[in-house]
Amino acid sequence: MRKYTWPVFVGFITLLMLLLPIKLVGVIVTYFDDLWNVTVWQPFLGRSLPLAGLIASVVIFYLVGKLAETKWGIWVNENILQHIPILGGFLSSFNPNTKKVLEETNGFIIARYLSEWRPAKLMSVLKKKDGYFGVVMFFTFPPTPQFIPDDSPIYVLENPEGKYDVIPNRVAFKLEVSAGTAVPENCIEGAVLTTMGEFIRARNLIRKPNPTSNNGS
Repeated sequence: MRKYTWPVFVGFITLLMLLLPIKLVGVIVTYFDDLWNVTVWQPFLGRSLPLAGLIASVVIFYLVGKLAETKWGIWVNENILQHIPILGGFLSSFNPNTKKVLEETNGFIIARYLSEWRPAKLMSVLKKKDGYFGVVMFFTFPPTPQFIPDDSPIYVLENPEGKYDVIPNRVAFKLEVSAGTAVPENCIEGAVLTTMGEFIRARNLIRKPNPTSNNGS
């Protein structure tokens, strides 16, 4: 019986790894296309434009993101938008260190989630009185944020040069979705136990303050 059930199981995992990304992309494309078709294209052009809504949304996201990083955008957000009733309660400026963390850790670590270990995406580093918190996001539905103190254990990869590295995104995704059945057995053989604080310091994830920020320049 097992020789018949094993191919079924392998086929299920293989199709799952294929269909999940396609389904996610389909949901995103459909949402933005429907939004733009109903509110813009049909009222003004009298017709629907496939994929145009997604493309327009990506362009707007990019422009708003670039604007929000400028001094003018930060000033508008902090001095105008944040003071608008109701709206100000939902708007926020990105922690400047978040961009550095995401750029320097393009992958995942393995951290404790309840009583188990799971892949986690390090999103930001926050200061506390005697050190730092690493704020991570777990692959749950919906995603679960969690604060990890700098003395808490985590697993990361150690590269041939002896430096700490992260688990590639594609490997972490397959580990989580397939429970380790769709990845090579040596995919994380370089995993070593360290602490969040050691990883933060080794990867230099703390943004150094700008020495000119307080002298009026």
